[in-house]
Amino acid sequence: MKLVSSDRKRRGMSLDAITDFMNSAPVGRMATINPDGTPYVLPLHFAFEEGRIYVHCALEGKKLDNLRRNPAVCFEADEAIEITIVSDKPCASGTFYRSVIANGNAAIVEDHARKKHILQVLMDKYAKGRKYGEMSAEAIEETCVVEIIVVEISGKARLP
Repeated sequence: MKLVSSDRKRRGMSLDAITDFMNSAPVGRMATINPDGTPYVLPLHFAFEEGRIYVHCALEGKKLDNLRRNPAVCFEADEAIEITIVSDKPCASGTFYRSVIANGNAAIVEDHARKKHILQVLMDKYAKGRKYGEMSAEAIEETCVVEIIVVEISGKARLP
């Protein structure tokens, strides 16, 4: 995984800052490519672990059809922290934010033990300390897990 520096170097995030943000961001967006070459973007819950992004979904659908044809994806997550408005100087208005963009290749995870681990990582992220039951083998088999192997990643932040 290659860390790509931001166009605006003073706003660039380190890999540690990117990892921290990705582990807390509730929603990301994955872009796949439709058969006619147009992009298809959808919001997803996700987990980030060891340079890989994981999402879960149904066993069928447009996203998976697109990934089977072309595994190249772009993934984005962002957080608008605060919008500042300067009424007499619109160009002085701005937003405090964090954002990450990753490019990579997606693959469907077939191995049962690996799927279980990834689903556990997703549950741990979103359960936020709440107790939940053990995942059944049937539930794991009825869920598709997609792994994005990140080729390059970059992050930008403007913090208060």
